Order: sequence, then structure tokens, then C-alpha cells
Amino acid sequence: MLITLEKLLRWVHFCFILPYFSFTMLPKVGKLVLSRTALLVCDLQEKFRTNIAHFQAITEVSGRLLKAARILGMRTVVTEMYPKGHTVPELGDLSGIPVIPKTSFTMCTEEVNSAMEFGKQIDAVLLCGIEAHVCVQATALDLVERGVHVHCIVDACSSRNMRWTKWLEREFTDWKVRGSNPASATRLPLSRLGEPDSIPALVPPSCGIAARHRKGATAGRSIRFTYFSISMVAYHRMSQAGVYLTTCESALLTILCGSEHPSFREIQKLILQPSPDSGLLTGLGSVNPFVGLKP
Repeated sequence: MLITLEKLLRWVHFCFILPYFSFTMLPKVGKLVLSRTALLVCDLQEKFRTNIAHFQAITEVSGRLLKAARILGMRTVVTEMYPKGHTVPELGDLSGIPVIPKTSFTMCTEEVNSAMEFGKQIDAVLLCGIEAHVCVQATALDLVERGVHVHCIVDACSSRNMRWTKWLEREFTDWKVRGSNPASATRLPLSRLGEPDSIPALVPPSCGIAARHRKGATAGRSIRFTYFSISMVAYHRMSQAGVYLTTCESALLTILCGSEHPSFREIQKLILQPSPDSGLLTGLGSVNPFVGLKP
């Protein structure tokens, strides 16, 4: 039986070409397989302690990740920028973990690449550290470009610029808040936002932040606090490139797959500890640099 050229091409199409394109078009979900996942901790150094927002909170969460990585036998690398100050002691025992100095923003230096073998033995990473919009973002984008699934642990990342939200909470009572009657200037605590006859809305004008009382405010109204954060822009940028935004607890439980894992009890003890109330996750639902909060 003779095989015509048309039949041969059709056979090649169905056996080789069609399966290939079907596979490449499958959605990428960033599954975490323990044997092929590594932890990268970026520049959590003593010299940055006073400049980074929520520094104590992110070092605590990063410390949990390091403890979990040790329990699970996960490959880990810690980097230090320059370094003029060493890694903070809150991260715990780093014996046996490579602590690699760098001068580039990205963690993907020759030393880190040789230790991790990205794309060969490692195809997914958990990424945490500082600063979210500089070194963390540069590392994430470099790894995505190499085909590595990057999971950014957002409750273990921060930046300098986020400190102004603390200032707002601390200084808000010093702002004069005027009602519908300009003569009725009062000082109201932040805890009264959204209450009847208090402040139903915060409005950021071009020159700063002001509070405006809407006439006829009722208990049913809610505040909308819109703010701009470079860190949120970084998360938005990373998610556009295919980075997965997640939390410490979610990432660790994803790796375990279930309670049948032999290390489940040890990891459970770590994640059951109360997480620091830093507000780092506020507004991430929209992955938008201009985030509206509606309490």
C-alpha cells in the first residue's frame, strides 16, 4: 500500500506537531515540587533595619521560611548587598547555608547560579527580602526569563517607601478635619473613620493627603483610602511577567501537598504562630498600584 505525501504529512502533524502545541498552550500554574524548589533570601541586613518599613515583621516571616527550608531539606541561598552590614540575627542559624555577597541588584550572580543550577535541578523558587521594587524585582524578572517559576512571598518583602503609611497612622490626629460647616474644624482619631458624623472619606489631593467630610454622612457609608506605593507597582510589574504572589503559609502548605507529609507537624507548628500584623498584604487583592481599601 503506497503512502501518499499528503497522508504522510497528516500523520506527522497529528503525531508530533499537534501534541507539541497542545502541551505548550497548557496554562502555567507554578506548582511547587519540593525536590526542585529553592529558597532565596535577599539582603536582610542590619544596616537596613531603620530604613525599611515593617522590617521586624518581614525578618520574622523570613526566619520561618528558613526554618521550614531546613526541616524540608530545601536548597537555600542568602545574599548580602555590598556588604557593609551582615545578615540580621533574627533569621536564626545560617550554618550550612551559602551567604553570598553581591554588588548587583539581582541575586542571579555567578556564585548563586552555580549553587542553585537554575533550570536544571531547580525550576521554582520562593523569593523574599528587600527591597521589593529593586533587588527582589530584578531577581524575579531574571529568573522568569530563565524559565523558573518565581513565588514572591509578599509578607516577607518590603521597601523603604512604605514607611509613610506608618506616619499617616501616627500623625493623623494632628490633621484638622472640617465638616460641612467650615467653622466646625475638629480633630478626629483614625479609629473613628467611617463612623456616623465622622469621616466617611479620605481624598488625596495633588499636594498631599486631606480628609473631607461628606454632608449627610450615614453609618452605611464607608471610607475609601487610596494610596500609591512603589512596592505595589513592583508587585504589579512582577505579576505581569508571570511571578506568583503568595504568602509564607500558602507556599509551605503547597509544597507539603497534604497532612500525610512526614514533616507536616513540624511545619504546622511554624505557621500556627501568630503572624505579625504589619499590613503588608493590604490591597494586594487588586494587584494595582492604586489600591482602594474599603473596611
